[in-house]
Amino acid sequence: MPLRVGILGAGPHVRQSLLPGFRAAGWDVGALCSVDADLPDVAARLGVPVATADYRALVERDDLDAVAIATPTPTHREIMLAAVAAGKHVLCEKPLAMNLQDGVRCQAVLDAVRESAREGRRVAVAAV
Repeated sequence: MPLRVGILGAGPHVRQSLLPGFRAAGWDVGALCSVDADLPDVAARLGVPVATADYRALVERDDLDAVAIATPTPTHREIMLAAVAAGKHVLCEKPLAMNLQDGVRCQAVLDAVRESAREGRRVAVAAV
């Protein structure tokens, strides 16, 4: 059974690279999250069955194994914490923080990632 991923963000990078990349790797893209008004149309065109503007609703879905975070940088920390707390594998675009002050607040993310790894889940920050 393929892994199921939910993608947070629906910009051109997601549409042209991230989503096709997951599919090429054999993953099933099960949900898409964005605050864009045209999200339902975008999801339908891309063949993604679930479209939501609520990131919490996406990360808490029981039918997803992983989430990919491709949202604006200021949202990364909050979404990563929610995804790790929901027991998901996480791939997040870099960077985690916009400045040193934000970086200091990322300690909570690092602590959550360490705990997640002990539970067998993987979390990665990368240029996605």
